Amino acid sequence: MDRDDDIEIGFRDEGGETLMLNKKERQLVTLLLDKIIKSRTGRVYIGEKLGVEYLEIGEKLFRELGGD
Repeated sequence: MDRDDDIEIGFRDEGGETLMLNKKERQLVTLLLDKIIKSRTGRVYIGEKLGVEYLEIGEKLFRELGGD
């Protein structure tokens, strides 16, 4: 049986490609998303660089990774 450290979670992007993240990568991405999404300047930056719809994508990903 796999330990939590070894489990990878896969995400399928719009092009059908799968992205696998191990536990440490999930922790890092979750932490980054938490700071960016809760920060006014982070939200503005994402909105300007990628568009407002990416804020929704980030929020959904954050929840899927276990963020609150």
